[in-house]
Amino acid sequence: MENEFGAGKVLSQSVDVMKSNFPVMLLFAALSYIPSLVGNVTGQSSALGTGLSAVLGYFLPLLLQGAMVYGVYQFLTGSPFSASRSFNMALGRFWYLLGLALIIFVLSLIGFVFLVIPGIIINLVLWVAIPAVMIEKVSIGDAMGRSKDLTSGRLWRILGLLFILSILYILLSAVNITVYYALGAFSLDPEAMNEAMSLTALLIATPVGILTVGLGSAFFGVVVSVSYYALRRDKEGIGVEDLASVFD
Repeated sequence: MENEFGAGKVLSQSVDVMKSNFPVMLLFAALSYIPSLVGNVTGQSSALGTGLSAVLGYFLPLLLQGAMVYGVYQFLTGSPFSASRSFNMALGRFWYLLGLALIIFVLSLIGFVFLVIPGIIINLVLWVAIPAVMIEKVSIGDAMGRSKDLTSGRLWRILGLLFILSILYILLSAVNITVYYALGAFSLDPEAMNEAMSLTALLIATPVGILTVGLGSAFFGVVVSVSYYALRRDKEGIGVEDLASVFD
């Protein structure tokens, strides 16, 4: 069990989870792209569109991450990845997810103000706090404590994971932005971005965005979920049967 958790193993297992549940992952990718789609449809000059996009951009990812965590954990413990059940569970824990996200944001902000490194450490320590909230159904404080215990001694490996995911997301975002440039839908000139995208550009940019940034976001959620699974096996020696019992 000592080497159960490692960046390579977590990424490999995450890719397997993505491939085995690709239709569901595509659904999550499409849903995660909704805030961007709203912004593209309404245009940057629309106060209503900008506000709606911002609200969706904050709250929707929380719901999606909670649902992803639960669904992936179901799959890893031998049950089918049920999107409907996962979303229901995330809705039931939404206020915990929101409270946890706000606390992490504030702590990270304070940490980044103090020479950046403390902010990075906070995010590493709380890497699996959301899975703890969703799977173990504990309070926000207990979830933070669980994450601290599970990630103890594994922060460098988690940092490696975060670095790889960051590079991947940058590359996917670059592809997405390149397509936007080619369509004339993205410009460094703010005035050129005030209008909503044309229908033709929208029909091309949306699937590209889903397949790049959307799937990148879904993969991030899978990696966090697999990390939680692997850390529990690594540090607590819990087998699949014991892990599956949390759903009973």
